[in-house]
Amino acid sequence: MESLEHWLDSIRLSQYLNVLIDSGYDTLHKCVALTSADLDHIGISLPGHKKRFLSQLAKFDFKSECNSTESEECVKPMDAAVADSLLVNL
Repeated sequence: MESLEHWLDSIRLSQYLNVLIDSGYDTLHKCVALTSADLDHIGISLPGHKKRFLSQLAKFDFKSECNSTESEECVKPMDAAVADSLLVNL
């Protein structure tokens, strides 16, 4: 799994690294649960940045990264249709 810092760099949103870490989202696994409202709350409010963040995050297959047992760090990926429906409201 790539680091949060590397991923943010790759999607050109590295300016939000400290905001995410300060808000307790220091890994990609923790970020998967973020919603558009959550991003607003922590200070990521530009519509294009939120859309890019959420759409790129939805591409990760976190389930394949996990061992056979579930853990806090093991989350199911968001269905692409669900991710698209969330982005419609941005």
